[in-house]
Amino acid sequence: MDGEEVSSSLKRAVKDLTGEEIELQVDIPQDLSHGDFSTNAAMLAFAKIKNQKSNIKNSMEMAEEIVKLLNTKYKIPASPASPNRGERQGGPNTFRLIEVK
Repeated sequence: MDGEEVSSSLKRAVKDLTGEEIELQVDIPQDLSHGDFSTNAAMLAFAKIKNQKSNIKNSMEMAEEIVKLLNTKYKIPASPASPNRGERQGGPNTFRLIEVK
């Protein structure tokens, strides 16, 4: 899966969670021990809803909700180059693709 596919799935997940569209950035970290991709999606998505009534209280919780959607609804496949697949890396702006069974 490349950055374009990840970006598209992230945009759909954010729209599902917030009802809003965002322009996000997806990068590949120079140090792959930090994750397969980094993105500002959770921070931008949380900014859209922070003044609304929501069960999501911060960008870390937003990141967790986005990951849940990516793992269930969008079935993001694991990257074969991912060491330590499934381990949490970094903060709300980094993630490692995990295998969905």
